[in-house]
Amino acid sequence: MKQRPPFPRINRLAPLAKGLVFAGLGGGAGSVGLVDASGYGNDGVLTGMDPATDWVWAEELGRWALDYDGSNDYVSIANMDTIVDAVQYQLLGTVSLWFRTSDNSQATQGAAELAAGLTDGTPAWLIQINSGNLRTFTSGDIYWHSHAIANNTWYHYALTCDGTTYRLYYNGVAQSPRAKTAYTCHHGLVILGNGYNGYAVCQIADPIAWSRVLSPSEIAALADPSNVFLRCGGSSLIREPRPLRSFIGQAGGAPPAGTPWLYCRRSARIVA
Repeated sequence: MKQRPPFPRINRLAPLAKGLVFAGLGGGAGSVGLVDASGYGNDGVLTGMDPATDWVWAEELGRWALDYDGSNDYVSIANMDTIVDAVQYQLLGTVSLWFRTSDNSQATQGAAELAAGLTDGTPAWLIQINSGNLRTFTSGDIYWHSHAIANNTWYHYALTCDGTTYRLYYNGVAQSPRAKTAYTCHHGLVILGNGYNGYAVCQIADPIAWSRVLSPSEIAALADPSNVFLRCGGSSLIREPRPLRSFIGQAGGAPPAGTPWLYCRRSARIVA
């Protein structure tokens, strides 16, 4: 499988870049924050976490993930009002992430939420581990979907809302939708590794948010674990590294036609 560099660059012309407001794709061993690769600078702040040990390599995904211990680890991401509506502050757009746990027996432990603070009881969105299932709450703590999860298995999770209907996807497969319920929620802050009701033992990779509703085909592309550079619609969201071509010759030698070149101090010609 291909492997993603720890601090990738975004292709702003890619279809998946449209409406992108947060892309927690940057970071690796030793990184002190979850770097927002979208260009908006909403880097995630690590709390209670050790940058040297809490970044883990997800071999199955070819990318880095953060490991939450269920005790005091969490990441907070500010300035996320761009993915809520202006009246009830419910989700308006798409949230997506990769998730796994080593302890699916946890009871009512929050893995991620969109809320205003750790103690709020009315998040706009919450996913929670509960006795072998991953549960989804929306519209101010309304529980409406449960999905069985196994230990040490990666799952792709995506949730969209167009202002009237919530649509949920597991591993790119659409689940039963739910009509939006009128409720004014807390908002503005995305929290990973913790919900208002407790910390979760889990790992999370690629938390991403858009201010638009992604199509089923776009979500299916994100849910492909081999799609390391998030290719969709003919181009990749993450710029793929290009292999370097080189030509080294004696002074006076000629590089291949049309190839840029430069001189080094030892009079050898190096061509990239």
